[in-house]
Amino acid sequence: MTSFLLLPITSLLFFILAFNLNRQINYPAISVSQQDAALNFKSESLSLLSLGLKRLISDVMWIQTLMDSDTDHYKKKDLNSWLYLRFSAIAGLDPKFYENYYYGSQYLMIVKDDLLGAEDLLTKGIKYYPDDVQLNWQLGFLYGIEMKQPRRALPYFDAIKFNPKRPKFFDSLYTKFSANISGNQEAFDYALEVWTKLPDGDNVKERLGKQLYTLKALIDLECLNGGKTDCSRQDFLGNDYKKEEGHWSAPLPLINLKLKN
Repeated sequence: MTSFLLLPITSLLFFILAFNLNRQINYPAISVSQQDAALNFKSESLSLLSLGLKRLISDVMWIQTLMDSDTDHYKKKDLNSWLYLRFSAIAGLDPKFYENYYYGSQYLMIVKDDLLGAEDLLTKGIKYYPDDVQLNWQLGFLYGIEMKQPRRALPYFDAIKFNPKRPKFFDSLYTKFSANISGNQEAFDYALEVWTKLPDGDNVKERLGKQLYTLKALIDLECLNGGKTDCSRQDFLGNDYKKEEGHWSAPLPLINLKLKN
């Protein structure tokens, strides 16, 4: 009887000892990035397995992606960040899922710093929403500001330049882009058309007014200092240009319209 009880008692003692030792040991924390841990599937494979439930699967993937989203910057430029792959797969399942393009591209561009992923996702979205203000604005901003490629930005800005839903600060930014790419006269014509329709006291009208003053001065002074005779001799405010030692200049300071590299 004694030997029969010895084995379970001994086992219990060893279990208690092991439990106490386990509590006293500090195991090193194991951290796996979401980039390495996330599961991603190609949209083609998901489509084959969806059994006609593409919308449902894309919704579930969208919710799960938002829950798992991280803030680690993706430093490679290979269209392989897990969030881009997830958003791209969702777009493949449900190509008219607008929020996927709108919010997904912002997250990739601002939080993940995955500019190529944001570019590809926005390009996909604009195929289905070519006139959408926000998608055109985001892709134009991505090219013009984030990627420093203003020429690629201009077509997307052109698509929304008179849309009443364009962002408030769009007009002054577009004017600067247009001046650098299309020339001062085209930029002046656009800014003047917008400026005349804005009420007095509007902040946008005030910013455009400063740009209009500079643009008109640059156009007129190039003409005057070039020795031409059919030049305007008054600035945007109606003041006469000054001529000193054979050189024409504006009575007020001009603002910088050059784009930063």
